[in-house]
Amino acid sequence: MGSAAHEKGPWLDKYGGYAPKELSLPETSMTYFFEESAGRVPDVDAPRRFDETISYSELNDFADGPMRSTGWP
Repeated sequence: MGSAAHEKGPWLDKYGGYAPKELSLPETSMTYFFEESAGRVPDVDAPRRFDETISYSELNDFADGPMRSTGWP
């Protein structure tokens, strides 16, 4: 539970009425979209880090590594 001030959202008045008072959470996770991209375009460069590139499939393998070491399916 938030504080009374948080629940009233006084900062929303600064946005001129175009900011919604409430936002709904998406039904689909970012993990789903990432894994879907890795499956659909595995050899495409994922977002770059400095001057390094890595494909979506390589990035997905890297991200899955810690989970595999825990025995997670």
